[in-house]
Amino acid sequence: MLENLRDLRMMSWDLEELPVGILRRICHLQCLMIGKTPVKGEEVGQLRKLEWVSCSFRNVQEFKKYAECTQGKWPTSFFFQVGGPPVYWGIKDSPNFKKIEKRVIFTDSEIERCDDRVIPHDLQTLTINKDDDFKCLNNIPLFRKATDFKECRISHCEGMECVVDLSLSSCDALDNIEELHLSWLQNLREVVRVGVGVVVEIESTSHAPTPPAIFSSLKNFHMRSCSRVKKLFPVELLKGLQNLETIQVICCNEMEEIIASEENHKGEGTTFILPKLKSLKLQLLPKLKSICSGRVMIPADSLEVLEIVRCPEVKRIPLSLPLLENGKPSPPPSLQYIRIGLREWWESVEWDQPDAKDVLSPFVSYF
Repeated sequence: MLENLRDLRMMSWDLEELPVGILRRICHLQCLMIGKTPVKGEEVGQLRKLEWVSCSFRNVQEFKKYAECTQGKWPTSFFFQVGGPPVYWGIKDSPNFKKIEKRVIFTDSEIERCDDRVIPHDLQTLTINKDDDFKCLNNIPLFRKATDFKECRISHCEGMECVVDLSLSSCDALDNIEELHLSWLQNLREVVRVGVGVVVEIESTSHAPTPPAIFSSLKNFHMRSCSRVKKLFPVELLKGLQNLETIQVICCNEMEEIIASEENHKGEGTTFILPKLKSLKLQLLPKLKSICSGRVMIPADSLEVLEIVRCPEVKRIPLSLPLLENGKPSPPPSLQYIRIGLREWWESVEWDQPDAKDVLSPFVSYF
C-alpha cells in the first residue's frame, strides 16, 4: 500500500525520528510534509518524484546529503528547516501546498561553510538564525548563482557586523531582494559596509565615481533590537533604494540617523529620496536625532502610515506633502493614519512646509 502513496503529511509532538527505510518505500510520493520530526537527508533525496516538500533536517550534514542526492534537481516547492528545533505546524499555519514556496531556514548551522551545491539555485526566501560565525551575506555561496532571491531574514547572529560588505564579492543577488528583516543582531554596526576604494565621496562635479546600486528591488525593510547601529543607510546608497515602500526601525538604542548626512557634498538645493515610501515606522529610538539631513526630503505622495513613537530627540519630519493649486500643502491621498507618542512632541516638531502640521493633525492619534 505504501508504494502507491502520493501525499504524506505528518504532524506529531511525540515522534522523535522516522523509522529507518520507511520513506524509501514510498517511491511514488509527490507531496511530503513532516512537521516536528527531523528526516534523513539521503532518504528524502531518493524520492525522485517529489514536487512539494516541507521538512526539517537535524543538521547541515543531513541537508548536504539531501542536496547531493537531488543532483541539482530541486522540488517545485520546498520549505526546509536546517538545524534547530523543528517547527510544529497546526492546521492554520501549515505550509500551503497550493502556493509555490522556495524557502530555507538555517538555525545554528554554519551556513558560510555550505558550498553552492547545497543552496537551491531558485531559492526565494532565506532565514538565518543563531549562527554566531555568520559574518555577512557576501560570504554565502548563494550570491554566486541565485537569481530569484526575494526575501531575507537574519536574527540572533552574534558575529555579524554588517549585512553587506561592498569590498568583498559581488552582490548581484541583492538586485532582486524585495524584503529584508534584521533582528536581535547585537554586534551589527552597519547594514552596508562601504569598503575603501569602493565609494568616492560625492563632490561638486558630475564626473565623480558613484557606488554600485544595490537593493534596487527592495520594498520592505525591518530592523528590531540591533543596538549598535548608529546610521541606517549611507546617503551614497540611496540610488539603489528607489523602490523602497516600508521602513520599520524598532528598539535600536544607538540609532542616530536613518539616512546618514552627506558630509562632503557641496551641492546646493533640495534632494528628494525614497519616492515610493508608503510606511515609515520609528519606535523606541532614544538617540535618534535625524531622519535625514536638512537638504534631503522624502516625497509623501504615496504615504499611507507614519509612526514616530518615543523618539524624543527628533526635531524635524522631512516629508514633502503634495501641493494644491493654490500652493498650500495637502494630505497625501492614500494617508491612513499618523501615530505619535506624545502630544507635546508633535506640537514642537518642525516641518519645512508652512501649515503642514495643521493639515495632518486630523490623522494623528497619540500612543
